[in-house]
Amino acid sequence: NINFKANNKKVLGFCASRNDISRQQIIQAEENRLIRVRGLDINKILDYKYRDLLIKKEAAKISNYFKKNNIMIIQKISKQNYKDLNLKILRIFKQIVKNLNCWGSVDRLILIGGDTSFSVLNALDTETIKILGSIMPGIDYGVIYDGKLKGTKFLIKGGSVGNINSLVNMINF
Repeated sequence: NINFKANNKKVLGFCASRNDISRQQIIQAEENRLIRVRGLDINKILDYKYRDLLIKKEAAKISNYFKKNNIMIIQKISKQNYKDLNLKILRIFKQIVKNLNCWGSVDRLILIGGDTSFSVLNALDTETIKILGSIMPGIDYGVIYDGKLKGTKFLIKGGSVGNINSLVNMINF
């Protein structure tokens, strides 16, 4: 049972992007034992009659995994024949965020993708962030000024931004 942690920082990340480079970056970070990936089965959630219950159960599992590991939450999807699929994925991410009970333990928040970032920050009741700088072109870091993670450091990048080691660099920053 290997714990995935980076420099004793508790890192929680979100990526709803379906961009190939984001996927490669996540695989690289997991192979470097910096994060564990928790894939949300979007098809199962969308097709399940008791969707809210399933989301609450998934959020409880993620909160429990986060006690021992850094976690990157991604979307897994096999069939894509849903109307407004991207909006539905973002709504699911938002519901997961609202149901997580691990916010007091988060040292760093990592956000991949513009729409993902907006949805997660909105679900955290965050209206104000401050960008402090850049660790690489297109990858910024800063502080959350309000909401559930007030005072927490975050790193943010677009889904198509960076090279294969970008997420590793974000986690280790």
